[in-house]
Amino acid sequence: MRQIDIIIPLFNESDCIPSLFENLRNIFQRSKTYKFYFIFINDGSFDDTFLKLHTYCKTYPFSCKLISLSRNFGHQAALTAGIKASIGDAAVAIDGDLQDPPELIFKMLEEWEKGYKVVYARRSLRKGESVLKKLTASIFYKIIKNIASIDIPQDTGDFRLMDRVVVSSLKNLPEKNQFIRGLVPWLGYSYTFVNFERQKRANGISKYSISKMVKLAVDGISSFSTFPIRLCTYLGITITSFALILGIKITIDRVFFQDQSTLGWSSIIVAILFFGGVNLLFMGIIGEYVGRIFDEVKGRPSFIIEKVIDFNND
Repeated sequence: MRQIDIIIPLFNESDCIPSLFENLRNIFQRSKTYKFYFIFINDGSFDDTFLKLHTYCKTYPFSCKLISLSRNFGHQAALTAGIKASIGDAAVAIDGDLQDPPELIFKMLEEWEKGYKVVYARRSLRKGESVLKKLTASIFYKIIKNIASIDIPQDTGDFRLMDRVVVSSLKNLPEKNQFIRGLVPWLGYSYTFVNFERQKRANGISKYSISKMVKLAVDGISSFSTFPIRLCTYLGITITSFALILGIKITIDRVFFQDQSTLGWSSIIVAILFFGGVNLLFMGIIGEYVGRIFDEVKGRPSFIIEKVIDFNND
């Protein structure tokens, strides 16, 4: 019987845990072909998420592993911790808020059995999400599709099935700030999709704030594209050329036509402020890449594991 690891990162999801475990028990009881092994990652929650996970893991009749990180390292780091702990024939990454239905795993397994190494859960409808979140997500995927060196599937999140070879390849990647949504397609393995309608959260609120979404977008773009830096170069050439042409025109007007209208331009202040702002913007873009290099050079781990508890309840 082949083992399927279900990787579930959680951060302050205490209210979702009872419903989550009931759903997991249902898919566990339905399976006659696979052995499901559940890997829960407590991403530094400061509510009673860890205590509830510990209690439910002891109570429910399936084997699982509880990994508790020393603090909140972020969703991608927690997901990476689960991937590194996976040893099954395939692994499924899924959030604990039940917006991504666990029962869809069986359809994903059907596609996996056909030979696909990655099976994405693609959202045909996104219920319960704000207009702002849908809009920003759409803009991000359109931008990264046009500038990235890889094709990141649209309308997908982290809910996916990955074959053992994919998981092993992810484990061997050395970078610290891993953007899993980009790294999986970067690996190049065969993939397919199963479509589903994403539901509203049954309990609690989303922990993905605007700042976290912005950070995820910056990580994704800076990890898989150097276009922002090239854009700085292109704009720099354009602005310099414009300034050179304007300087030549002013010189000709002054020398040959005695034009004094260029004296004392008040707009020069606006120009200075504009180009100063552009310079700062470019420095910020370059700084993002330099900062990523700095993080990689330091060699610090993406996460610190505080506790690991195995529960063998089969």
